Amino acid sequence: MKSLFTILFVTAALASSAQSKSFSTLKSKFSEAEDVTSVRVGGFFLKTILWMAGESEWRDDFGTVSNVRVINIPQREFRSRQLSTAGFKKVLAGDNFEEVAATYDGGEHLTIYMQDREKGYDRYFLLVETKEEITAIEIKGEIDPGKIVKDHQKHKSNKV
Repeated sequence: MKSLFTILFVTAALASSAQSKSFSTLKSKFSEAEDVTSVRVGGFFLKTILWMAGESEWRDDFGTVSNVRVINIPQREFRSRQLSTAGFKKVLAGDNFEEVAATYDGGEHLTIYMQDREKGYDRYFLLVETKEEITAIEIKGEIDPGKIVKDHQKHKSNKV
């Protein structure tokens, strides 16, 4: 019985530390909202999806990634709760995320944050803002923020 309790406790502790406080905050604020989508994908599955989609330049940007969490929130949901991305950026700062790169292209603003490596691994938070929606992407692993910004600009330029 003690070992079962220990296993349950360790599993719960690992699950709660698996995502940042910032991502947990966003998810809890918008979990019941209409048209909000949230998914978790393993690194191997992410690279496979990008390969199948023919997005090889993006596939190379995600070096050693163990998992990715994504939440897509319509801007109207932020407004209806009287919240803003500026306010959320303060939550990121309070969670020890620092801005490492940013780009604005074609009406889309991408900001990349990195969390302090106190837990022994890198954690990144990508915030993509458009007029219609906000997409938050949390990545646990190693990526090259500069390459993501460069490919973001190239990708947006090709679509115009």
